[in-house]
Amino acid sequence: MKPGQCLCVVSSLFFLASIQACSHPQQVINSPCATLNATVQPKSTVVLSLLFGSDAIRAAIDVITRQVTKLGSASTAELTSLGTDAAVRTAQARGINVKPEDRAMMETYLQDEVVPAIKQNPTCVINVDSSPTRPYFGVENVSINSDQSPQIVIKNSGQAETIAQILIRQFVNGSEHSRSQGSVTLGPGESHSVFVESEPLPISEVLAGKTTLMVAISIYYLPESGKPVDFNETWQYDHSYNRFVLVPVK
Repeated sequence: MKPGQCLCVVSSLFFLASIQACSHPQQVINSPCATLNATVQPKSTVVLSLLFGSDAIRAAIDVITRQVTKLGSASTAELTSLGTDAAVRTAQARGINVKPEDRAMMETYLQDEVVPAIKQNPTCVINVDSSPTRPYFGVENVSINSDQSPQIVIKNSGQAETIAQILIRQFVNGSEHSRSQGSVTLGPGESHSVFVESEPLPISEVLAGKTTLMVAISIYYLPESGKPVDFNETWQYDHSYNRFVLVPVK
């Protein structure tokens, strides 16, 4: 493990391509789904989990299920639109800036995977894994490094070496300034510093409190239990304390 690994926007293209290739959403429908209260468990993609969070995916599934139960004959387009709107609202309530391409990705997932399963049997319960109270991977610290750019320290508090996929987004005055993706492997108790590369930030204005800088961090990993976890936090630089502070989830 070498400290100081950078997450570059260029490398993110290879990362995105690789995870889409090996983590394409799959709908797992067992034969018991024809019976009451049976379970369907789709595997949401790594990218969707990073971009929206499990709670947003859950909100989309819930609104689609309610609509099918209520109307029965709702169209796929209508259900997809309702579910996507619910996912976007939930993500935005957590401070996530959803881009048009992110919305399109969610629409495709709901249209191709979720809506057909629910229309086939509205009694099926679609489970979406949520993050545990104390995730193995978490953010240990966010600071401004000597190069006057954000530095994020990620820690593995689990008991096994684990690979985590990381998505970091920087926001300047509420607008997304940059997006970086990459992966990191950490052993038990190990920490790793991630330096985010992006276009120059108005760091002097940030330090003076004239410009708001927020860093949204999403971590996706597979712990020993085998259940995928997505962990999301947003940090904002507070010039009165001269440090980043964690933004409470709304």
